[in-house]
Amino acid sequence: MKKVLKETKAAFDEHRLAFDFTIETIRAAPTIVQKNKNKSKQIQENWFPGINAVFVHIPKTAGTTTHSLLSEAEHASAKSRLPDAGTKTPNKHATALDWQRALGEEAWQSLFSFCFVRNPWDLMVSSYLWWCQHATKFKSRRRAALQIRKKSFDHFIHSDYGRFYLNEIHGPSLSAWYSDGARDLVDYIGRFETYESDMRHILDRLGVEHGKLPIKQENSTARSAYRDYYSQSGRDIVANRFADIIKRFDYKF
Repeated sequence: MKKVLKETKAAFDEHRLAFDFTIETIRAAPTIVQKNKNKSKQIQENWFPGINAVFVHIPKTAGTTTHSLLSEAEHASAKSRLPDAGTKTPNKHATALDWQRALGEEAWQSLFSFCFVRNPWDLMVSSYLWWCQHATKFKSRRRAALQIRKKSFDHFIHSDYGRFYLNEIHGPSLSAWYSDGARDLVDYIGRFETYESDMRHILDRLGVEHGKLPIKQENSTARSAYRDYYSQSGRDIVANRFADIIKRFDYKF
């Protein structure tokens, strides 16, 4: 009897997941149409040749806001231009090493490159909520997102998604984005916690007038304080995974 009940529950769960998948697909359709409609107007990469910048986009570090600001500055630049057709640019979450290899050492050294880091405990809560609130918009992530949504944050942080991923990107720590393991490859590392002042510093370095640029966070997730989400074991997982970042930037729980 127990075996039959277990198999029945598994079948029900699978049907419920399929139903939820269909519902989320319908909800996501308007977003996908709008995204495709505006695609031709967007600079998809984080290389902005008109203002001589490369943004190394670590997930959940105000990347959408940064991209919007630099896109606006790029469009306003007298030197604005599309990347050369022969240049194969990496994806939006590419590492500094990916960019260096794609552009070549000489071009890379001529650019101002930067990224942002974030308190890892805060970061992982934001990553969890990205899965719960945003990931179902993407068909390839929808099934995983629906499964994560049904579980607690503590379950998430103990899973592979909490131990080895940032959103859908596999990466052991934030330093994998901005270093080659021995040295920093970017010119500047800002902090999410001091985003506005750091972003103004970056725009100054790029010679971009920012008085009229609205510096505000976009694509944020609804949430309470990050400390409220953690058990002691979950807190320790993050401390061990991001030990280098916590030590270097003196982050505290």
